[in-house]
Amino acid sequence: MPDELLLDVVGLSVVYGAARVVDRIDLQVRAGEVVGLVGPNGAGKTSTLRAISGVAPHRVESIRLEGVALPRRAEVVAARGVGHVPEGRGLIAPLTVRQNIELGAAALGRVLRPTTWDGILDLFPALTEHLDRKAGALSGGQQQMAAIARGLAAEVKVLMVDELSLGLAPAVVSDLLRTLRQVADERRIGLLLVDQNVRALATISDAALTIRDRVGVGVDLTQLDVMHSDYLGRSMT
Repeated sequence: MPDELLLDVVGLSVVYGAARVVDRIDLQVRAGEVVGLVGPNGAGKTSTLRAISGVAPHRVESIRLEGVALPRRAEVVAARGVGHVPEGRGLIAPLTVRQNIELGAAALGRVLRPTTWDGILDLFPALTEHLDRKAGALSGGQQQMAAIARGLAAEVKVLMVDELSLGLAPAVVSDLLRTLRQVADERRIGLLLVDQNVRALATISDAALTIRDRVGVGVDLTQLDVMHSDYLGRSMT
């Protein structure tokens, strides 16, 4: 079960020039908890993750990790333990899978520990035979595995994943979601997930928040019709 509070965001607004994309969202992620963030295209989900990561302009009352305020500098946010797998995965295509994963630690001035490597490959055994292949040569599902692995290589406390299922087959999405649920349960990492597969996301989430008219609203996970309507703008059939 979820326990101590890891990420606590109060009054987050994302502003680009005169445009306010998100207006005073509050959200929390606890250790071992999976939180889904849903809403229609353009609602501000990606902007919310980017703001928490320190790479998007924003106003906020507070963003705290384990009770300590996070700065607006992306490199410090990452070093403190907040990882971000962006939409599109963000892999460096000419580098190998191994190099991409190692960057998760190297970007923070660290060396990937053997025990961390072992844990990553236990979660994603399908990557083992592809470690020395160029990341750009992988399938979409393998690339998403590598992107998540890179995030875990930084030994994060909270991992945010944007549009996990983008361009992936339903069976691949289901496998990835099961793995992320395992990460939360076994490693007590807090997960904040944005995904278009609302039905699948609901099956592994402990809580959900939808962005509606720029404002965050809690969602009952049993109300799949509402979640699907919020995300895609229509009811499930």
